[in-house]
Amino acid sequence: MSNQEEQHLHDLVREAMVQIQPSYEELHWEKMQGKLHKIPQHPNWLWIGSVTCVVVLLASWFIWKKNTVETSLTKTSAISITPKSQTKKSKPLPSVVPRLADTISKAIALQPIQHSSDKVDYPDFKTESPTWYAVESLITKKIFLNPIVFPEISLNQLIEEDIRKRIEQRILTSDSIITKVWERNKSNWRTVAVVGDFTSSMYPYATELFTWLDKNRRNKSILGAVFFTDCDSLGHETIPDQTSGKMFTIRNWEKANVLSTFIDASRNTQQNIRLAENNLEAILYAQNTFPSVQSFVLIADNGSPIKDMDLLSQIKRPVHIIVCGSTYEENTGIQPDLIQLAVTTKGSLHTAATDLTNLTTIKTGTRIEVGGKSYKYKKGHFVLRKFHQFWKQK
Repeated sequence: MSNQEEQHLHDLVREAMVQIQPSYEELHWEKMQGKLHKIPQHPNWLWIGSVTCVVVLLASWFIWKKNTVETSLTKTSAISITPKSQTKKSKPLPSVVPRLADTISKAIALQPIQHSSDKVDYPDFKTESPTWYAVESLITKKIFLNPIVFPEISLNQLIEEDIRKRIEQRILTSDSIITKVWERNKSNWRTVAVVGDFTSSMYPYATELFTWLDKNRRNKSILGAVFFTDCDSLGHETIPDQTSGKMFTIRNWEKANVLSTFIDASRNTQQNIRLAENNLEAILYAQNTFPSVQSFVLIADNGSPIKDMDLLSQIKRPVHIIVCGSTYEENTGIQPDLIQLAVTTKGSLHTAATDLTNLTTIKTGTRIEVGGKSYKYKKGHFVLRKFHQFWKQK
């Protein structure tokens, strides 16, 4: 094809393209741009306003925080004290009731008034003084002269509160031994008197006895009770054949009467030093006080021997012994004195899980459990069994 023919062809193509070429009007391009760009454009003033608000809020917070700290420091600062050279006579500091809250409130109320034309001169305080003391220093050095003395809580008070709590809430001992033994033997024990050790470690068993009686009001087998503390009427420890112990008798099992008797007994047991107890003296006292009973139920401390075993021949009724606690001896399950007392009076021995009622014919190897350990009877004693943890009764 010649150059003239090519040029003619190009011109034809240009003419055809011109006919289909879109218009270059500005309105058409704006519509097309609107379709292409769907994301809205936020004006600059919106961003500027947001940043300004954040800055204003932060500045306001810092100003408020500063004012708060300054106010707190002003309230906790003490009043300046006028030097002796600026006052003619220094008056003594006014007396203040020794209570911490009142002291602080009075110290704050006497704040100095600064930058005021009407300055007030207090007897002991002046605003111009450059010397300042913290409130704590002012209290300890100037005002709070006598420290607060809180009353001491004695052991006797703690025991009394615990006795009240146990009676009110019917609290049992950890092994519930009193409840378990009485439930097992209530049909066998008729017309009995209770003799209870009420030394400082034994009162929980007495309060548990009251709980059982309160739940079994129809049971009239207990005619009365005698509690002892191994102390005389002055609270001093008893000595056999020299001083007699003080006894606390209960005939009426109403709560008010029992509570008052238990409180009196607890106050008589503070000067009991030795472990040995006057169990037999208390049993003889119950024997004279309740002559019509058929037997006695002794709530005994298994950790204490008996100091007055020479009185054993005077006891004329069987003694059923509830063995409470451990002997504190590694190889002994029950105090030998308690075993002898039960055997001699034809009574019985009772633990939380076992009743030994026929002690005259007790066989060697008879097993009992005391304090979570297993013991066997051998030559008049209950001795610890080998592998006692394995043989412990379930």
